[in-house]
Amino acid sequence: MGLLLLGKCYLDINEWGNALENFQQCEALHIANPNLPFQFVYKKIYDGIIDSYLGLKEFSKAQEYTHKLEKKVKSLKGEKSKAYAYVISKMGDLCTAQEDFDKALQHYERSREILLQTCGEKHSKFAKCLNKIAWTLYRKSDFELSYELNIKAMTIIKNNGGRLPKKDIQKVEELALLLSVIYA
Repeated sequence: MGLLLLGKCYLDINEWGNALENFQQCEALHIANPNLPFQFVYKKIYDGIIDSYLGLKEFSKAQEYTHKLEKKVKSLKGEKSKAYAYVISKMGDLCTAQEDFDKALQHYERSREILLQTCGEKHSKFAKCLNKIAWTLYRKSDFELSYELNIKAMTIIKNNGGRLPKKDIQKVEELALLLSVIYA
């Protein structure tokens, strides 16, 4: 668990190589102990490895782990689960990092559809997905729709008492600030 936390700390300060090393050690421990819970292995470890590779701009390795994660989640949880929506969103993150915004939008929209079915439009995970779509639209210069979706995400977060990690709430607030300059 310490390696995982250290890896997350390295991610927070953009020390991608050190983060990757810690997450890979966690993965090696999982291989030695395959009975670790699903959430620990595939959500936390693979998520950290993918984010590390994205930070290092090693997109083919990030894609490799994203596909490993997708395969495992699909077999354990199915395609209509929150876990699968998360993986699809990770695929969108990969496309965003590669500046393939059209493909990123396809992934985020698919994730949004799954989240709408599994947790509803008032859930904080749905708000996070809306914010990812809004950011992608902003990057594509579709400011009006970006603004609308970001307002919806902010409303959901507010109505849920801010039940998202602080960095996710900051992303929503940051986009709101950028868009307020455009619409001021």
